[in-house]
Order: sequence, then C-alpha cells, then structure tokens
Amino acid sequence: MLSKVVLQQLSQVSFPTPADFDQLRSLQAEFPDSPELWNFRGNWLQLYDVPLAQVQVCYEKAISCDPTFAAGHESLGYYHDTFGDDLMRAMQCFRQALKLGAGDASHIGLARVLAQLGRSTEAIQQLNQCVDQANTEVVLLRCQIADGLWAIDD
Repeated sequence: MLSKVVLQQLSQVSFPTPADFDQLRSLQAEFPDSPELWNFRGNWLQLYDVPLAQVQVCYEKAISCDPTFAAGHESLGYYHDTFGDDLMRAMQCFRQALKLGAGDASHIGLARVLAQLGRSTEAIQQLNQCVDQANTEVVLLRCQIADGLWAIDD
C-alpha cells in the first residue's frame, strides 16, 4: 500500500526535478493503479513542454483507477477549463468532484466556469460555499465577477 507519508512528500514538490520524476516513475511501477500518483504526474507534466493531451490522459487514468477519487475529477475540471477550453465538461468534472466530497478548490473551479458562462449569480453562490472565505482566490474571483471582468462579450 502506498504510504501517506510518501504522498505528503510528493505534494510538497512545487517544481519537480528529473529526480522527482524518476521517483514518481518508480512508485508508479510499484503502484500502477494509484490514482494519487497519476494525478501528481498530470500536475507535474503541466510544468513542462509536453503535449497537453498527456496531462489529460493522466487525470483520466487517475479517475479510471478510482472513480471516487475527487481530486482526479477536480484536476480534470481545471484541465478542461484552462487547457481544453471545454467549459461544459469542466463543469461536469467540478460537480462530480463536489459530489465526491471535494472542497474549496472545486467550488472555486466551478465558480470560474459559471462566471465564464455568464452565470455570475451561480458563480457567487459557489464561492459562498467555500469554507475559507478569506482565501485569496475566493476574494479575487468575487471581486472580478463584481467588476464584470468575467462577463461574456456579445
């Protein structure tokens, strides 16, 4: 079984080195069905010049390893919002993550998507559900929505 200590150590890596990737590959060889490791791989690959489709594959693999892995749905939601430009799919992913118990990051992601779709009232409602109302992302997004920065151009 994959140790929580190892997962905690991996989560502390802000910009993975080749040695970090080697460690991740080694862990994935030992635990090929670990959704956490696939999610880390997707997060880390975003930081390098790789085809973004590889990132999507990692998140989808994380979900296929464990369909109840909320972080995988959340990561895929951010992927579709940021890179895939598929807001409807992003919304589905964030909603699924929230159903599975995800927290503020999924509420923020869903609020971003709703704001981009011109549904600012619903976006604010999502932000209101965040536990940490002082979170910089919550405060900033709330101000941007109020200022009309996310409004759809006609």
